[in-house]
Amino acid sequence: MIRITAAALLLALAFVQQPASAPYRDPNLPVDARVKDLLARMTLEEKFWQLYMSPGSLDDAAHDYSKGSFGLQISVAREPSQEAGSSDPAGRAAAVARAHAERINAIQRYFVEKTRLGIPILPFEEAVHGLSRDGATMFPAAIALAAAVMVTPTHSVGSALQAVTTSISSLADSTRGLLVR
Repeated sequence: MIRITAAALLLALAFVQQPASAPYRDPNLPVDARVKDLLARMTLEEKFWQLYMSPGSLDDAAHDYSKGSFGLQISVAREPSQEAGSSDPAGRAAAVARAHAERINAIQRYFVEKTRLGIPILPFEEAVHGLSRDGATMFPAAIALAAAVMVTPTHSVGSALQAVTTSISSLADSTRGLLVR
Protein backbone atom coordinates (compact mmCIF):
# COMPACT_ATOMS: atom_id res chain seq x y z
CA MET A 1 0.00 0.00 0.00
CA ILE A 2 2.85 2.40 0.86
CA ARG A 3 4.53 1.66 -2.50
CA ILE A 4 1.31 2.44 -4.40
CA THR A 5 0.84 5.71 -2.49
CA ALA A 6 4.47 6.73 -3.09
CA ALA A 7 4.18 5.87 -6.80
CA ALA A 8 0.95 7.89 -7.08
CA LEU A 9 2.62 10.85 -5.35
CA LEU A 10 5.64 10.73 -7.67
CA LEU A 11 3.35 10.49 -10.71
CA ALA A 12 1.34 13.50 -9.52
CA LEU A 13 4.54 15.50 -8.96
CA ALA A 14 5.68 14.71 -12.49
CA PHE A 15 2.71 16.66 -13.87
CA VAL A 16 3.13 19.73 -11.67
CA GLN A 17 4.54 22.82 -13.39
CA GLN A 18 8.10 23.39 -12.25
CA PRO A 19 8.63 26.44 -10.02
CA ALA A 20 10.13 29.57 -11.53
CA SER A 21 12.87 29.25 -8.90
CA ALA A 22 14.04 25.86 -10.20
CA PRO A 23 17.86 25.94 -10.56
CA TYR A 24 17.70 25.17 -14.30
CA ARG A 25 15.80 28.44 -14.80
CA ASP A 26 18.40 30.57 -12.99
CA PRO A 27 20.64 32.28 -15.59
CA ASN A 28 23.11 33.22 -12.84
CA LEU A 29 24.05 29.57 -12.18
CA PRO A 30 26.75 27.82 -14.22
CA VAL A 31 25.44 26.05 -17.32
CA ASP A 32 26.63 22.65 -16.03
CA ALA A 33 24.59 23.03 -12.83
CA ARG A 34 21.51 24.11 -14.76
CA VAL A 35 21.79 21.20 -17.19
CA LYS A 36 22.31 18.68 -14.37
CA ASP A 37 19.23 20.00 -12.54
CA LEU A 38 17.08 19.97 -15.68
CA LEU A 39 18.10 16.44 -16.70
CA ALA A 40 17.32 15.18 -13.18
CA ARG A 41 13.79 16.63 -13.45
CA MET A 42 13.05 15.26 -16.93
CA THR A 43 11.15 12.05 -17.56
CA LEU A 44 12.42 9.62 -20.18
CA GLU A 45 9.63 10.73 -22.51
CA GLU A 46 10.57 14.40 -22.11
CA LYS A 47 14.18 13.53 -22.88
CA PHE A 48 13.07 11.75 -26.05
CA TRP A 49 11.05 14.77 -27.20
CA GLN A 50 14.07 17.03 -26.64
CA LEU A 51 15.87 14.96 -29.28
CA TYR A 52 13.03 15.21 -31.78
CA MET A 53 12.47 17.81 -34.51
CA SER A 54 9.62 17.65 -36.98
CA PRO A 55 7.34 19.72 -39.18
CA GLY A 56 4.33 20.83 -37.20
CA SER A 57 2.34 23.41 -35.34
CA LEU A 58 -0.35 23.51 -32.69
CA ASP A 59 -3.05 23.64 -35.39
CA ASP A 60 -3.40 19.85 -35.57
CA ALA A 61 -5.00 18.44 -32.41
CA ALA A 62 -3.75 14.96 -33.39
CA HIS A 63 -0.23 15.97 -32.33
CA ASP A 64 0.43 15.99 -28.58
CA TYR A 65 3.27 18.34 -27.73
CA SER A 66 2.59 18.36 -23.99
CA LYS A 67 5.93 16.63 -23.32
CA GLY A 68 7.81 19.28 -25.30
CA SER A 69 9.81 19.16 -28.51
CA PHE A 70 13.30 20.22 -29.49
CA GLY A 71 12.12 22.01 -32.59
CA LEU A 72 9.32 22.47 -35.05
CA GLN A 73 9.48 23.32 -38.71
CA ILE A 74 6.63 25.80 -38.68
CA SER A 75 5.27 26.44 -42.12
CA VAL A 76 4.22 29.91 -43.15
CA ALA A 77 0.47 30.39 -43.09
CA ARG A 78 -1.10 31.33 -46.39
CA GLU A 79 -0.35 34.89 -47.45
CA PRO A 80 -2.52 37.44 -45.64
CA SER A 81 -5.22 39.13 -47.68
CA GLN A 82 -4.49 42.38 -49.50
CA GLU A 83 -6.22 44.30 -46.68
CA ALA A 84 -3.79 42.88 -44.09
CA GLY A 85 -0.73 44.11 -45.92
CA SER A 86 0.05 46.32 -48.82
CA SER A 87 -0.52 45.93 -52.54
CA ASP A 88 3.23 46.14 -53.21
CA PRO A 89 5.32 42.94 -52.98
CA ALA A 90 7.63 44.29 -50.24
CA GLY A 91 4.62 45.24 -48.10
CA ARG A 92 3.05 41.81 -48.58
CA ALA A 93 6.35 40.10 -47.78
CA ALA A 94 6.67 42.19 -44.59
CA ALA A 95 3.08 41.29 -43.61
CA VAL A 96 3.83 37.60 -44.17
CA ALA A 97 7.03 37.83 -42.10
CA ARG A 98 5.19 39.60 -39.27
CA ALA A 99 2.32 37.08 -39.30
CA HIS A 100 4.82 34.20 -39.28
CA ALA A 101 6.74 35.70 -36.35
CA GLU A 102 3.46 36.17 -34.44
CA ARG A 103 2.53 32.54 -35.18
CA ILE A 104 5.92 31.29 -33.96
CA ASN A 105 5.53 33.47 -30.86
CA ALA A 106 2.15 31.89 -30.03
CA ILE A 107 3.60 28.40 -30.46
CA GLN A 108 6.67 29.33 -28.39
CA ARG A 109 4.42 30.73 -25.64
CA TYR A 110 2.63 27.36 -25.48
CA PHE A 111 5.89 25.46 -24.95
CA VAL A 112 7.19 27.96 -22.36
CA GLU A 113 3.94 28.40 -20.41
CA LYS A 114 1.94 25.18 -20.88
CA THR A 115 4.45 22.33 -20.80
CA ARG A 116 5.66 20.99 -17.47
CA LEU A 117 9.27 22.17 -17.77
CA GLY A 118 8.69 25.23 -19.94
CA ILE A 119 11.52 24.47 -22.36
CA PRO A 120 11.31 26.66 -25.48
CA ILE A 121 11.52 25.12 -28.94
CA LEU A 122 13.82 25.94 -31.84
CA PRO A 123 11.67 26.94 -34.80
CA PHE A 124 13.48 26.08 -38.04
CA GLU A 125 13.21 26.15 -41.81
CA GLU A 126 14.50 23.63 -44.33
CA ALA A 127 16.56 25.21 -47.08
CA VAL A 128 18.81 22.44 -48.35
CA HIS A 129 17.57 22.91 -51.91
CA GLY A 130 15.35 25.94 -51.59
CA LEU A 131 13.26 27.66 -48.97
CA SER A 132 9.93 25.83 -48.64
CA ARG A 133 7.70 28.87 -49.04
CA ASP A 134 5.32 30.36 -51.56
CA GLY A 135 7.26 32.44 -54.05
CA ALA A 136 10.64 30.92 -53.17
CA THR A 137 12.75 29.05 -55.70
CA MET A 138 13.32 25.32 -55.26
CA PHE A 139 16.45 23.80 -56.80
CA PRO A 140 17.35 20.22 -57.64
CA ALA A 141 18.27 18.12 -54.60
CA ALA A 142 21.93 18.14 -53.57
CA ILE A 143 22.53 14.68 -54.99
CA ALA A 144 21.29 15.83 -58.41
CA LEU A 145 23.55 18.88 -58.28
CA ALA A 146 26.48 16.66 -57.28
CA ALA A 147 25.76 14.37 -60.21
CA ALA A 148 26.15 17.36 -62.54
CA VAL A 149 29.85 17.47 -61.53
CA MET A 150 29.86 21.21 -62.02
CA VAL A 151 30.99 23.50 -59.21
CA THR A 152 29.56 26.73 -60.64
CA PRO A 153 25.84 25.75 -60.55
CA THR A 154 26.21 24.37 -57.03
CA HIS A 155 27.88 27.57 -55.84
CA SER A 156 25.18 29.63 -57.55
CA VAL A 157 22.46 27.64 -55.77
CA GLY A 158 24.19 28.23 -52.42
CA SER A 159 24.45 31.95 -53.12
CA ALA A 160 20.78 32.14 -54.12
CA LEU A 161 19.72 30.30 -50.95
CA GLN A 162 21.82 32.66 -48.86
CA ALA A 163 20.19 35.70 -50.51
CA VAL A 164 16.64 34.38 -49.96
CA THR A 165 17.12 33.32 -46.35
CA THR A 166 18.94 36.57 -45.55
CA SER A 167 16.12 38.64 -47.02
CA ILE A 168 13.52 36.66 -45.05
CA SER A 169 15.61 37.12 -41.90
CA SER A 170 15.85 40.88 -42.57
CA LEU A 171 12.06 41.11 -42.85
CA ALA A 172 11.64 39.15 -39.62
CA ASP A 173 14.06 41.51 -37.83
CA SER A 174 11.25 44.07 -37.72
CA THR A 175 9.35 41.67 -35.44
CA ARG A 176 12.09 41.19 -32.80
CA GLY A 177 9.91 42.34 -29.90
CA LEU A 178 7.43 39.53 -30.51
CA LEU A 179 9.43 36.47 -29.50
CA VAL A 180 9.12 35.08 -25.99
CA ARG A 181 12.20 35.83 -23.93
